[in-house]
Amino acid sequence: MSGNKQLCCLLLMAVQFFYWPAIVSATSISSSSSKSDRPHLDFVTFIEPPYFFDPVVSNNEGLVSIILKQLMKKADIDYRLTIMPPKRAELFVQFTPNTCVIPIEKSQEREVFFTWVSPVLISQTGLFRLASAPPVTLRTLEDARPYRIGSYLGSSIGDYLSSFSYKVDLATQNDANIHKLKADRIDLWASDILSARYISKEANIPITESRLNFFTSLRAIGCHEDVDQTVLQAMRNALQEMYKTGEMKQILQSFLGK
Repeated sequence: MSGNKQLCCLLLMAVQFFYWPAIVSATSISSSSSKSDRPHLDFVTFIEPPYFFDPVVSNNEGLVSIILKQLMKKADIDYRLTIMPPKRAELFVQFTPNTCVIPIEKSQEREVFFTWVSPVLISQTGLFRLASAPPVTLRTLEDARPYRIGSYLGSSIGDYLSSFSYKVDLATQNDANIHKLKADRIDLWASDILSARYISKEANIPITESRLNFFTSLRAIGCHEDVDQTVLQAMRNALQEMYKTGEMKQILQSFLGK
């Protein structure tokens, strides 16, 4: 199976699922409505192309931006979206009422800290290497133990690898790891496949295909525990409808076709 088809299949796995402030500057994007009685939510996200682009430097609309816009329209909810570094976004929502973070990776460790609307996406994480670097053989994750592995703050993958004492080097954002590879500061880059391919292409720094696909993640909306249950259920119903009607599949296929 070709790389693009494999990637498409991984993302479309989500379609089958239902058949079962350190001081940083923040950028806010608001939805608007003529209705004054609609509920309102504050979302936080983080820059991770192609899921979400920095609106200061790019006019591209990321995959998560497209999904969230349609989801909130269907759920009839107004929202404001603020950009923060990933780790701060996670902590901010844990302690701030009426907020949600998207697209956070759902994990056992995070389960108790949020109320969930899931799955928004399903992604697979691999280990990448510079195309010009000497080849390595990775049959199991244990084979990666001698190498320096790049991840980023707020990634459940970085936390997962660190918990098993792998040599993990955390960047502030995922796209910094392509430059750390080039500078020989890391040997392998742990990233979801879609992000790695996009970042490599934009930076014009070729990487290998994944040396080992080792982790499948549910990317979800994680909300503060006080978010109104009616609002949460409206989002869950809207998300389920997007899968059942094929709208989510159409969004994914259209985006991947760009």
